Amino acid sequence: MGHSPYDIGLIFPLAEEFEYAREAMSFDEPVIEEGRYFHPFDIPGTRLRGVAAVQHDMGLASATLVAADLLNRFKVRMLALIGIAGALDDDLKLGDVVIAQGVEEYLTGVKAEPVPGAADVYEFAHAGTPWNISADMLAYVREFRFRSEGQVLHQSWQREADERRQQAGLPGGLVSDAPRYHVLPIASGDVVVAAEPFARWLKSRNRRLAAVEMEGGGVARTFYNSRGGVELLIIRGISDFADERKRTLDRAAGTRIARGAWRQYATRNAVGLFQALVSTPGLRLPGRGDGGGGATGEGGRASGRRGAGLVPYFAGEKALEFAIDEVTGPDAVPPDWSADRSVADEVDPDGRPGDLDGHPGDVDGGWDDSGYGGEYA
Repeated sequence: MGHSPYDIGLIFPLAEEFEYAREAMSFDEPVIEEGRYFHPFDIPGTRLRGVAAVQHDMGLASATLVAADLLNRFKVRMLALIGIAGALDDDLKLGDVVIAQGVEEYLTGVKAEPVPGAADVYEFAHAGTPWNISADMLAYVREFRFRSEGQVLHQSWQREADERRQQAGLPGGLVSDAPRYHVLPIASGDVVVAAEPFARWLKSRNRRLAAVEMEGGGVARTFYNSRGGVELLIIRGISDFADERKRTLDRAAGTRIARGAWRQYATRNAVGLFQALVSTPGLRLPGRGDGGGGATGEGGRASGRRGAGLVPYFAGEKALEFAIDEVTGPDAVPPDWSADRSVADEVDPDGRPGDLDGHPGDVDGGWDDSGYGGEYA
């Protein structure tokens, strides 16, 4: 089997979120396969290439199908999900971003039980299923802003987000001057959460849950069933507080605030952080299991050997130049995501990195404090 031209499979739950992403990312003309549309894109300054798909429907089932389709069709090395979420943690502000340390699919295994002493009354007993991202990806996103190249991109992400907030006329109070990203577990289920009592119930199940959304569980399930060879990255921008204020925030409009402005701001912040995370030499993706060649680190050319060692995927000459030359101070310029083809046209299209030892983390049936040390940026 030949190599897929795509390394990252990027999922957007709704067309609205994809439209906001298109403000910051340049996509090629869609590829149409069996009636499904896929939108190719490049990662500027690297050898990576991705393909995006839009669910067009909320929920776990649709997310599972789209994620499986990306894996089966394109054999991508990473599944990434970008969208908005409701905050469950009091420390989160509108526009902050949560990178999922794990996903709790909280409605799986629900059992309807009779209420003792009450005729024709029942209640739900909940179980839930936790899904973990890999240890390698967890370490990478936690340490991203502490690496020299990551620090520059992180600061640029915060600065650009604040500029967008001011241009949109979004008021303070519910939002920080500069967004923060948080690495914490999230809740996922087929419920639009707009009631504080329900949000409080979710927190009672796991006090570390930072946000709630509707697709991460489906993508995480597909990731787990892939049995290795792929990474998972779920990035959610906070657009509401999962309570009665959701309707007001979703429809926010005024003399200076456009309708849906908070959703746009949150999505753009999530997209911007994704761009930063996949644009550094520190990111490593698993090698292909179909005998793909390994990267030599010499101008991105392929060695023709499988398993060339723990070599950063961004081992190409351009990526190394960015790491060395661009990360020299606060005025460093991050990769240009609006540009056309760059490094992708200059390397051997068959050149692929060596296999890595990282595999998706095992699911141990639950979370505890020792297994989840949440990080705040």
